[in-house]
Amino acid sequence: MNDIIGKVVKGNEKDTYLCEYSQYSNGAFNGPLYTGDFRWLDVNYEQLASWLTSLAHVEKNDNGSHYFALRCSDHQPEHPPAICAQATSGKGFEFGYEVTAENGQKSCSEFVGAVYASPFFNLAWNECKGDTFSPSCHQCNGDGCGAFQCSAFTTWDQCPSGSHECGFQVCVGNLCSQKRLCEWDK
Repeated sequence: MNDIIGKVVKGNEKDTYLCEYSQYSNGAFNGPLYTGDFRWLDVNYEQLASWLTSLAHVEKNDNGSHYFALRCSDHQPEHPPAICAQATSGKGFEFGYEVTAENGQKSCSEFVGAVYASPFFNLAWNECKGDTFSPSCHQCNGDGCGAFQCSAFTTWDQCPSGSHECGFQVCVGNLCSQKRLCEWDK
């Protein structure tokens, strides 16, 4: 029950970073507090998505969107609010705390500014100037971007040596990672 959410902030010394968080006690969050003890920084987006899908409870916000709640099976009202993660367009996973409205509707809304950025939810961009190509995709079918040809677990290789990334193609229904666009260096 001591789980907290923090966000990485710059430390006082050059090239140092700290985790800023609030502590839950007596029904309120107090802080900000700081620590140098980081976790999760070596986990990639696909690993985090897989972990949330496997271990977290899937809940529905009052607006119909879904979020993940991380709570134990014996979660009681006096415990700190459950940590939640919501896939936010243009950001990635945004972490916060679950709140319950007076009507009993739960939602993931007390965001703390912690965002786990992802290619799944980045805004599409295209600065390509010529012919483009895409590197190999993994966990995909066909072109890795069309209907039934990709999934949330589809990944793309980096652009090969002698080329550079110049954009992304938005894939079907925003349910798949965006298709990397490359062009050869001139």
